[in-house]
Amino acid sequence: MATLVVLLATSMFVATWFAISLIRKNIRREMEAHLKADSSMSWQILRERLEKLESLVSLTAADNTVKVTLDLGIVPQLKEHLRKIVSANELDFYKITDSRGVCVSHSATVSEGTSFLQEQITAALQGKPAGGFTLVNYHPGSTKSSAGTTISHARKELMMVAVSPIRVRKQIGGTLSFGRLIANDKGIINSTRKNVKAEMVIWQKGTGVISSSLAEDNFATLEAPLTEVFDKAMLEKEQLHTTDLAVDDTNFLVAIYPLRDLRGNTVAFSTLLKNIEALKTLEKQTIKRMVVISFFGVCVAIVFASLVTRSISKPIKKTVEAMIAVTEKDDLTQRVKMNVKGEVGKLVSAFNNMVETIRESRAGLEELANTLDQKVKDRTRELEEAQKELVNKAMEAGRAQLSAIVLHNIGNALTPVKVQTEEMKSGELKQVSGYLEKCYLALNEHIGDLKDYVNEDPRGKEVFSYMGKLVDSLKERVREQESITRKIDGAVSYISEILTLQQAYAASEQETKERTDLNLLIKDAILMQTGPLEKRGIIVRKDLAPNLPKLLIDKNRLMQVIVNFIKNSYEAIDELNDSNKEKWIAFKSFSREGSVWLEITDSGIGIEPDEIETIFEFGKSHKGSSGFGLYYCKMFVEANNGTLTINSPGRGKGAMVSVTLPAANSVPRQMSKAKKLGHEGARLCV
Repeated sequence: MATLVVLLATSMFVATWFAISLIRKNIRREMEAHLKADSSMSWQILRERLEKLESLVSLTAADNTVKVTLDLGIVPQLKEHLRKIVSANELDFYKITDSRGVCVSHSATVSEGTSFLQEQITAALQGKPAGGFTLVNYHPGSTKSSAGTTISHARKELMMVAVSPIRVRKQIGGTLSFGRLIANDKGIINSTRKNVKAEMVIWQKGTGVISSSLAEDNFATLEAPLTEVFDKAMLEKEQLHTTDLAVDDTNFLVAIYPLRDLRGNTVAFSTLLKNIEALKTLEKQTIKRMVVISFFGVCVAIVFASLVTRSISKPIKKTVEAMIAVTEKDDLTQRVKMNVKGEVGKLVSAFNNMVETIRESRAGLEELANTLDQKVKDRTRELEEAQKELVNKAMEAGRAQLSAIVLHNIGNALTPVKVQTEEMKSGELKQVSGYLEKCYLALNEHIGDLKDYVNEDPRGKEVFSYMGKLVDSLKERVREQESITRKIDGAVSYISEILTLQQAYAASEQETKERTDLNLLIKDAILMQTGPLEKRGIIVRKDLAPNLPKLLIDKNRLMQVIVNFIKNSYEAIDELNDSNKEKWIAFKSFSREGSVWLEITDSGIGIEPDEIETIFEFGKSHKGSSGFGLYYCKMFVEANNGTLTINSPGRGKGAMVSVTLPAANSVPRQMSKAKKLGHEGARLCV
């Protein structure tokens, strides 16, 4: 019991200490969040003032008086007009240039250097307004010395500037620049006091505080410590710097963010200060309350713990004893028979249910063990049947593909035959024959005076010339028909060749291995695909090594593999659909270290590198087909101790299929059962 009391007291103390830490952090975090929000608001105030200045310079640049006086070169009137605008809007600087960037007029209070606003004026002459903060040499006035000379009091001042182009007759005729000193901009401080709870101070590098919403007495007290903080922030160059500041027993939370000039250099800081004395008072009050609450909590916990301990110790003890009997003695008859309510009752009930569940599970496992062997056999048989069905489908699909290719090629060959046959049916020969018959009849009618007819009669003079032309025409037509006959004969021969190839590579039900010439298979596969390749205007490139070692393989199924790859290649070229890119498929064969290699490269759509790993997965398809093709191609190649890989530089950059198969003299005589099963599965589907 004493141990429990000590544990409760310790836990309550730790919890109280942890809660106090959280309260401190949360209060601090909340105040920092408010200060950052105020910082964003103060920056927005500066931006709004700058935007108003940019709007003013833009409106003034569009003023007809400015345009006309600048265009006509009436400088005195232009100066007077701008002085009125500067005075009315409480500005501290103006500058106007011509279309070459040469200054026409400017405020005498700001020293004119060669580089002052030059980049912004150049940009404005190109139609790009500019604005921001910058340091200027400001001359508020001058005094005379005892010697009678004029002394100018120039100092560096932070100024807000805006530059806008002046468009005269749709051309940029010059630029206009306006500026307002931050120290003279009362609107910044007024807006801050209205919208921001914290105090705002703007500090200029090398000068000190130039604008503040603090009261004068507070301002004088904080000026020196703030200057030290600003110097540190200048070295750190952070976007937003927060720190604590203690001045005369008063603590402030300070947020500082840099003001950068038109070239990105930090020239000033905008700072917000928040008195955190109220934060410490709230923190002390909260800690006192937490300590009192914790003390009473410990007392209540001790009383409650003693009552709870008495009510739950006995059933828990019984449950522990039953657990020991179950775990050490494997006694699943153990039960805790106590009528207990609450969480302990749930624990007892859960223990009893757990023991009963274990007993039932054990009985079920014993029954499952007895039937597991039969279930494994049944499942294996189902998988084998499913595999056979998929293999049959793949084989039939491969046959269908070859048949479709054959029929397509026959159809392509028959089309010109039909056209040429129609040409042979032309009645041109009949017409020529009719004309010759008329010439014959005309001569026959004048058989008695044939000499006079052909020498004196105008029609008779032309008849032999006309007959010669008809004979020439007839001979030309005979030559054309001979050409048509040769074309028909070539088409019929091509159809016969395709049918012969189809019969030669018609896959049988049983696998038949024989010594096979890979180059011959490649040429026959290309021949079978001649129609689709010529229709698409695809160039076929062949680099086939001579004297290539033979393969000991089922040539019919290997033919289906090669046909499948060719079909995939021209479909990839179709998918790319780039009329400006050359269409080609390249075939390369060679031997290396007892293996025969086949590489098929195309200029098609290609494959993304992250998709290559999944392209051989069963049922995987990127073109809406069954997804069997590449899967069974890989099965067939690997079942014949080969390798199949696909590589592509990426989308739109083509792809290359590489097949490696052992030469006939390097194929092992015995093949494992797994390899034979792979062979049976290598029936291809597109």
